[in-house]
Amino acid sequence: MATYENLVLITSIINTPDTPLSYWHIRSIYSPNQRFHQLKQTIESAKQQIHPKPHLLLVECSTFTEEQRQYLQDKVDTIINLCDPPQTPRKEEAIRNITSDSKALGEGTMTMTAFNYLIQNNITWNHFYKISGRYWLNNHFEKGAAAHLFPHKSIIRYIQDDPTCGCTSLYRLTYIHSILWNEHLKNSREQMLQYKSYENIFADFMATLPPDEYVVANKIGISGTWAPDGKMINE
Repeated sequence: MATYENLVLITSIINTPDTPLSYWHIRSIYSPNQRFHQLKQTIESAKQQIHPKPHLLLVECSTFTEEQRQYLQDKVDTIINLCDPPQTPRKEEAIRNITSDSKALGEGTMTMTAFNYLIQNNITWNHFYKISGRYWLNNHFEKGAAAHLFPHKSIIRYIQDDPTCGCTSLYRLTYIHSILWNEHLKNSREQMLQYKSYENIFADFMATLPPDEYVVANKIGISGTWAPDGKMINE
């Protein structure tokens, strides 16, 4: 059994399918090369700003070029690429979910894929960070979600202070909360298929936890651009 102080899940699709999402006609304005460059920023910011040294777990859903594979194998501790052989019915279902028009189903499937791997391999952790690929930790991180702050509590942010809309580009959960989050995701499939937003699903989950077990940050410390139109986001 391995135990990590800081386990960081990065979800990524370098080469997005040319299909719409339920709420937008363009999935991403960025090319695979641009998205790969942005993913590099994600990885480097996590390695630089999360202490002690984090264990990086990347869940990817597109075929790597040789350059991408070599870089990621050097920089990331664990890679789960659902497009790598051998293909199995479970992988094929996951790819269909991730490339569907439901953003929540895609994001939830990638997160549950990570949890399945961790549980099957008897891996535990103290702090579970989730960072969306292409986003990076900014200067607010040290005062937002850094591990030395509230070491025994989860740290989240509500978008525009709306308690029904949780920031899912970055959050930090305790071990117990992250296991409960996985169970909540398993039970939310119908909501995902009905296009309920992932941010609303995450906020629903947080509402099930005792308020004294988590902290709501004013700024959690994440920046990036919204893939469908390039709008800058700072949370």
